[in-house]
Amino acid sequence: MLAIYIEREMAKYRNEVEYTFECMLRTLGYEYKFISRLNQIRKQDVVLYYGLIEPNIAELRALALCGIMIYIPAEPEFFQADRMDPKDFAGCIRPVTLLHTIPLLTRRSFEAPLNVLMHEDLYYGIYNFDLLSNAFFHLAALDDHRSTSADSLHRIPDSADRFVEYAKIPYVNELFWMFEQFLIEAATQWGDVYLVKRTAWPQDEPYAIALSHSISRLQRWTVGGFLKGCVIDLLNIFYIRRFGREAYRKLLYLATNEEQYWNFSTVKNLEEKYQVRSTYFWGTKKRSKKEKNKLDVDYSLLDNDLAEIITDQCNTDHDVSLLASTAAYNNDVLENQKRELTGYVSHKQMGVRHPLRRSNPEKNLEYHNRYHFVYDSTVGFIEQSGFKHGIAFPYFQYIPNRPDAPKGMAEFRKNNCLQIPINLFDESLILSTVGRVSAAKAQELMCQLIEAVTPMQGLLCCDFGVHNFTEITYLEKLYNDLLEQITTQNAYVRPLKDITHWWKKRNAVVIKEKRHELEIYFPDDLEHFTLKVFGFPYFFQIIDTTTGESEQLRLFSPGEALSVENTKITIDGATIHFETVLADTRIRIKLGRKPEEPHGRRTE
Repeated sequence: MLAIYIEREMAKYRNEVEYTFECMLRTLGYEYKFISRLNQIRKQDVVLYYGLIEPNIAELRALALCGIMIYIPAEPEFFQADRMDPKDFAGCIRPVTLLHTIPLLTRRSFEAPLNVLMHEDLYYGIYNFDLLSNAFFHLAALDDHRSTSADSLHRIPDSADRFVEYAKIPYVNELFWMFEQFLIEAATQWGDVYLVKRTAWPQDEPYAIALSHSISRLQRWTVGGFLKGCVIDLLNIFYIRRFGREAYRKLLYLATNEEQYWNFSTVKNLEEKYQVRSTYFWGTKKRSKKEKNKLDVDYSLLDNDLAEIITDQCNTDHDVSLLASTAAYNNDVLENQKRELTGYVSHKQMGVRHPLRRSNPEKNLEYHNRYHFVYDSTVGFIEQSGFKHGIAFPYFQYIPNRPDAPKGMAEFRKNNCLQIPINLFDESLILSTVGRVSAAKAQELMCQLIEAVTPMQGLLCCDFGVHNFTEITYLEKLYNDLLEQITTQNAYVRPLKDITHWWKKRNAVVIKEKRHELEIYFPDDLEHFTLKVFGFPYFFQIIDTTTGESEQLRLFSPGEALSVENTKITIDGATIHFETVLADTRIRIKLGRKPEEPHGRRTE
């Protein structure tokens, strides 16, 4: 287990520090505890020391009973970086190379971001920058709070993001990855210690992908609208390909009554081909004819054809959630909109997405929690695909400086809505009325984002609007290629609601680590769950209590499966896989080593 000690001098920022540790370690899947006294440290605990002053050798040995310790120096000013002078702030951004070149906030000078010292019986990692304040800055979106730029919709333009040049890199994930690599190396090479990790996804898939479709426009033709469209086409007659395409669609509509934006069957056929499910975001607030900006949806759920489509999506186990109105940016309207959509679906649990990234975090978070939305998938760039704030995993958003800032992390999770950022979306492929990113560049972008999340088992959230299968001629092929690639690579592909449920159930599993034994409690049903053990164990023994007799130890052979407490357990090296777990199940596992394996530091 990881034991976290925070210096008293950092008490002012304890909420921010605990929030960031919580986010990092739950994302990575490790057990941890916060300590304030030396007697709370056990011999198998890896100690994380966070503070202003590095401990000396004597203090290190008193703290690191297992021989492994990490020191992270605090640079507390970055917890309030939104208040820093812009010129001073710019001078603190420093690029460093991990898997990619990523930005760090620091005033320190160093050659390597992390040094490792081996001092007799001590394996000691020393960070040369403040990992916690760096991660918090992005998780809390402090860069948005710093910005003085806003467009007509009160959004922060992509150009105002000081980290926009790193848009294609999930740099917060890489910071977490860097932290984990030290833990794995330390547990593998040093000391009589082990670490247990929940894998990010149920069967240790290489990455996860959430497919979604924002239904913002359907444009049912009226006589006036049809004639107006013909005039616009004539004005664009010199764009030969576009003119021909639009003329063909209008002729097709006259001949078949097939609406040009109703591509539901196209999307459905592709997803059935690859046996995947997705999330559909439906709006309930139809824009008025007098509305100049035409920001809200142009359809009504009272349309019988739409009701049939929504029913079919529910019956085929897709996720149907709310595309909020633009008024939800600053008004308490989500309750009525959710209620209206709930009348068309078979479930009450749903997520929300704000259109055009027009979100007001301070107010919207309150509304999301009040009306019990299970997730919010709004955060993302406005004009380009990529990782806004460098994040490619679900997380609970922290709103700085608000009166109800979390007093405890358990309460914070209970009364919060999971955030799932959007990373790849089709609107970023549209350059102008007639201009599009080339099909080759779109394919390259898609592959680049997948490659970026794979080393960290991250999450890629995609949004392909149903209407854009008309607007972007190659989108059907691009979506087909995406589905083929993620299926071939065995990614964890689920709708957003399923991703949310998995993330919460995964983090709810309780793992008690004793000296040479694990006790695992599953409060919820789980189809699959996987643990990895790093450190000294070479084999596992399951304590089988299902017979009601005395405990029996069962030694596992690699790849062998055993049923315990109605759960199928399979061991593959240092990986333990659980299948068909029922709620309220407890499993105990003893950890062992080969008889010839000595205790203490390993040298192989």
